[in-house]
Amino acid sequence: MSRFSARSAVLYLPPIRDFRFWVTQGLVVAVFAAHAVFRAEVGGYADAFVTIAYAFPVVYAALEFGWRGSVATTVLVLAVSLPYVIEDAIATDRIDFVGHVIELAILVVVAPVVGSVVEAERAERRAHESAERRYRTLFESSGVPTVVVDAAGEIREANPAAVGLLRDAPRGRKLTDILGVETASRLLGDEVPERIRVAPGIDLRPAVSRHSSENGEPLTQLVFQDVTEEASGQRRARARALAILSAQEDERKRISQELHDEAVQLVVELRRRVDRAIRALPGGSPALVDVLSLADQALGELRTVAIRLRPPDLDDLGLVASLERLVDEAKHHELDITLIIEGPERQLTPAVSLALYRVAQEAFTNALHHAAARRVEVNLAFEPDRLRLCVMDDGVGFAPAPLETTEGEGHLGLIGMRERMELVGGTLDLRSAPGAGTVVRAEAPG
Repeated sequence: MSRFSARSAVLYLPPIRDFRFWVTQGLVVAVFAAHAVFRAEVGGYADAFVTIAYAFPVVYAALEFGWRGSVATTVLVLAVSLPYVIEDAIATDRIDFVGHVIELAILVVVAPVVGSVVEAERAERRAHESAERRYRTLFESSGVPTVVVDAAGEIREANPAAVGLLRDAPRGRKLTDILGVETASRLLGDEVPERIRVAPGIDLRPAVSRHSSENGEPLTQLVFQDVTEEASGQRRARARALAILSAQEDERKRISQELHDEAVQLVVELRRRVDRAIRALPGGSPALVDVLSLADQALGELRTVAIRLRPPDLDDLGLVASLERLVDEAKHHELDITLIIEGPERQLTPAVSLALYRVAQEAFTNALHHAAARRVEVNLAFEPDRLRLCVMDDGVGFAPAPLETTEGEGHLGLIGMRERMELVGGTLDLRSAPGAGTVVRAEAPG
């Protein structure tokens, strides 16, 4: 408690160790001495001049030493002026007394206020300078590359980690000269990339914050987190996933080919023999006619399964032809379906074509077997650098669950669609609500 009291007392003591403070007090004493001489030797002068003379050291103390210096100096002025105030009070002329009191009251009020304002400004300045020093220390010592860029895209500040990463003393250079026009524009714009590559084998995740300098100039701070290992792991995982999907598609293609070359041919041969047997028997045989009908149905089902496993049109004729076949097949189930193609068709990579086809296939299956939809609209848009596929149905809809819970609920088709699109660098968005149908939007580069 005593230590706290001593510390608190020090905060209210005047700056007695400062030589300038004593010079200020000496000015007050000098004014008092001059006042005494003039009062004794010269008559008819105005006390206002004396008050003005006292105001100089008081205001100086307030500006220079803050609240503590102004209060101490004002107390000294009151102490040396008190005898004259008493003398004026005893005198018969009250005008001098009232004027003197008002003048001193103004000093008593104004000086501490000015001192308090100065003290507050200094405290704020010290806090700002302390924060600036802490920021500067963190900025310079941080191992995370950080740069500050102005509105013109010029690098104002770069910590040592950024200098070591970007090289060639980036301070004063344009961000576009170091990272390229496209990357720099995205970093300084509204669509900040999730990850950028600044050199072969070096991937960074940028964090962008915007603020203003002291003079109001807009600045952008870029903090780059090294995610090279993470990106390498993601690339390896994506490569493994693509290899698994490729193996699955190869297996589907093999099974589809075997179905077409073996099972379908066996059923075709069975149908021929049954047909010959029917013709050979006089009047035919109702039982064999039923077998022939079952053979036709089995043949149609086998061909449908083979096409679903791996559509032959996808490799030979492309995505549009495969979607047209898928639409024609869906129409056999009394489903009103419309296919709209926007933009000039172009050749796509096999991975992108297959991913979009599988998304459309899964959306058709859900609309037909789960959503009880009566109408489906498919829109495939060929944009300059992207493809957009949208499948909309008027079915019963559902409440989409978060991706992490869909596997446990059996929605493996939704997980498969999203994974396929992510593996080709695309995205998938699914929107639905009970009674409001379902909209599946897939977007991929191409």
